[in-house]
Amino acid sequence: MVDISDINIVETICSTGSLTKAAEALFVSQPTLSKRLARLEDELGAKLFHRAPSGLSPTSIANYLVDSASPVKARVASIERQVERILAHD
Repeated sequence: MVDISDINIVETICSTGSLTKAAEALFVSQPTLSKRLARLEDELGAKLFHRAPSGLSPTSIANYLVDSASPVKARVASIERQVERILAHD
C-alpha cells in the first residue's frame, strides 16, 4: 500500500534526480532510501524511475503518483488540523 511517506520519496527523487541527493533532503541514508524505493516498486509491480549514468528520471507511473499526490496531501493536512482543533477543545 502506498502511503504519504512513499509519495514524499517519489516526489523528492523526481525533484533531485538522484538517490543520494534525495536521501540527503529526506535525512535518511542512501541505502535506506534505495531499499524503500525497491520495496515500493515491488509493491506496485512497476519501476518508478529510469536509471541512467546521468541520474534518475521518472516513469509515467512516478509522474502519475506525483501529480495525484497534491489533493491527497492536502486532505491529510486538513485531517491533521481538524484533529488538533478537536484536541484543543477537549
